[in-house]
Amino acid sequence: MPSKYKTPDAIARRRQQSRNNQRRYRQETRSYLQSLQSDVQALLHSTFRLEGQVDMMRQTVQRRFANDVARVGAYWRLFMCGYVAAPDQDAALRDLMADDVELREATGIDALFDQWRQYAGAFAFFRKELRSIEAVALDSDEHLVCVVGTVSLGLSDAAVATLWPHLHNTPDSRIRRRLADQTLTCPCTQLLYMRPSGDASAKVRRIEFEWDIAAGLATLLTDLDDVATVLHDRHQVFP
Repeated sequence: MPSKYKTPDAIARRRQQSRNNQRRYRQETRSYLQSLQSDVQALLHSTFRLEGQVDMMRQTVQRRFANDVARVGAYWRLFMCGYVAAPDQDAALRDLMADDVELREATGIDALFDQWRQYAGAFAFFRKELRSIEAVALDSDEHLVCVVGTVSLGLSDAAVATLWPHLHNTPDSRIRRRLADQTLTCPCTQLLYMRPSGDASAKVRRIEFEWDIAAGLATLLTDLDDVATVLHDRHQVFP
């Protein structure tokens, strides 16, 4: 019968085998880490190259549509404090917009003028501030100008009643009183989809406007339950 005790030679062989296994494991680990490092460097190189290409494409697009970006920027500045029926406002609007421009709930440049008149009458204070503006190419015939900014509305009691008529019902009248005579400031994004027209300048064919009214209400009310109450069944307004 073999001895239950390991001989010195067997112990030496086992130790050598263990050392060999450890060396092989360390070598495999080093090789794996080197492979990972090589992959990371390749990815970084590709990322830098692609970012450079994206920057070049963005700059090319901005140069291509620089005139339209400038026209939209001028439109925002002219209407920064709302519509006062000034001749330069009328001229800028008709120069920029197509006659059949599509709004969210209406169509036509006359509807857009009516919308601006409603804003002028609805709010005690109106202000739009431009933060960033850029052009985005969509296809060979269409591009959009994306404007990011803020919109501020002076909330008279009548404005609150127009925007959120359900707040006049008890017990929500408490929230109505808190909103009245306040200025609601919200982040907003406007997308103006443009296509070439018969003349040299492109025209806005469609307007989309989104504003983060929840963020503005949260600043005024601080209580998220009150914000949810206001937003429930609200009327839509698109400055």
